Amino acid sequence: MSLWQKIRIALMMALLAGFAGTTFAAVAAQAAGSSGFFSNADTPSQSQGTPPVDCKKKPDDPRCKNKPY
Repeated sequence: MSLWQKIRIALMMALLAGFAGTTFAAVAAQAAGSSGFFSNADTPSQSQGTPPVDCKKKPDDPRCKNKPY
């Protein structure tokens, strides 16, 4: 095999790898932004059970013992 054939094969393999990587990244980004089963909108950011305590009104609450005020 000549040097030019080796260079041409190496360039074709690099192009193919780049195309495959770009395709994979696009699919992964689309899956991350979809509203499917693993959507961020489905998971609550805080528990809905108890509201946050007002430590200025109730300083004796155990949830306030690490707060500076």
